[in-house]
Amino acid sequence: MTNTILGFFFGILINIVDDINDYKVGTKYKIFFETLLVILSIYILYLDRNLGPIASLIFSLGGIIGLFFAPHIIDANIWRLIIALSIPPLLYYVSIFWKEREKIKKKDIHNFILILAPLFIIAVIFSLLEDYLVPEEFSQRKLIERLFQCLMMGLFIVYLPQIKEQYQLSLIQKEGLETAAWGWLGYVSSSVLGIIYFLHSTPLNIN
Repeated sequence: MTNTILGFFFGILINIVDDINDYKVGTKYKIFFETLLVILSIYILYLDRNLGPIASLIFSLGGIIGLFFAPHIIDANIWRLIIALSIPPLLYYVSIFWKEREKIKKKDIHNFILILAPLFIIAVIFSLLEDYLVPEEFSQRKLIERLFQCLMMGLFIVYLPQIKEQYQLSLIQKEGLETAAWGWLGYVSSSVLGIIYFLHSTPLNIN
């Protein structure tokens, strides 16, 4: 499974589970989709050596930040479970990188500090601002904001090959960034479809 397909599908799956928990619709499929999400998360975190380091960092730190600054976003048990699952591999990869710190290229450290870390911080800040400025679950304003995210992420993906080539990212950095970008696009694009549906129908009829 390529990173683009994996990331895009993972993003869609997160949105489906999020909608089920937030809107209480399609609840008869909840166990199926949550189980699928957990299995895919375990695969990414524990079995994919290229995606595991960055995924464990995003899931654990992003989740912990959410717990402190926007706990209502991750109040469902499934999100807390995924955060918990991401901590052991994060500690493992940190220990590995620490043991092999002398072998890590300065270029890779430079790219992490000046490219990957800032992108992660921007994504977290944007998510927190979105929750503060557009708190409603679905509205015309939310739809416009999610369409804007689709546009921005689409442009980022278009220019991603140039970014990877210009900064000579390592394999782990390339695959992590590519998968995260497609995952975000999968989430916001499926969210757009969900918002359109909920704006023009009665969601309680899908139980």
